[in-house]
Amino acid sequence: DARRVIISNNLVDGLADGIGGLLAVNSSPDYTAGGTILIEGNVLANNPYGDGLVITGAGVEEGTGVTFQSRASSVTVINNIIKNCVGNGIDESFHKDVMINNNVVANVAYGIACQNVASFVTIRNNNISNTTAYGISVDSSSVDAVISITDNHIQDIPTINFRGINTSAGRSVLISGNHVQNVNGTGIYSTIIRNICTIEGNIVDKVLIHGITVSEVGNLDVNHNTVSNTGNIGIFCQGGVYQSTGSVGVRGNRVSHAYDEGIRADNFQWILHEGNIVNNAGATGSVSTGIY
Repeated sequence: DARRVIISNNLVDGLADGIGGLLAVNSSPDYTAGGTILIEGNVLANNPYGDGLVITGAGVEEGTGVTFQSRASSVTVINNIIKNCVGNGIDESFHKDVMINNNVVANVAYGIACQNVASFVTIRNNNISNTTAYGISVDSSSVDAVISITDNHIQDIPTINFRGINTSAGRSVLISGNHVQNVNGTGIYSTIIRNICTIEGNIVDKVLIHGITVSEVGNLDVNHNTVSNTGNIGIFCQGGVYQSTGSVGVRGNRVSHAYDEGIRADNFQWILHEGNIVNNAGATGSVSTGIY
């Protein structure tokens, strides 16, 4: 137990049996409340049994690369390489402020999974590939959480119906500058955002379902994204429970080769389409329109 935990520059390569992780720190809520956790510059590879790098206060799932569950105020995970794990690459839960930047994650279940986030989450400039579940998933426990997912590269998710980027709940969400490619589900998905959701400057290519889907959002801006080769709708926006008060602006997007509509927005009180370019919507034979 400690109020400041640092795990850096360790190499973990394989496990001989299924006992568990090689590095473990007990950061239980009674001792780390108000503290900080830093995980930096570690390499975790070839873990077919248990956890490699573990910080735990409430138990962990077997097979996860990096897992920590405690009540520390801030968690920083930077510059790690995590690959070939049975479970998730980076698995985080029950923290106030979280920063996960500049990591390389490959051949895992979830690339980055954040659950029950209370305040702020920043996930930036990670390279994630060959996951069997979501590339990045953030599930907030608070309607006031602020989520930022920017400049990540996510590719090769072969499992059907999983997503490149997934967020659920929060006060505001920014998803910007990400590159999502070769996903057997939806490229970017965000839902239940109380205030504003901004999705801008992303590149989404070769996805089985929708390129970008947003639902149950108070106010939405979808700007300057490039979406191509989608198995369903290119950009799909739904107001849902906020349809009587919500608004959506869809500006400057480029959508090509969507099987159904290029851009669809409905159930908002106010909708603006401006400066979008849609090519070859419905080109594979479906009956649809460029902008709906």
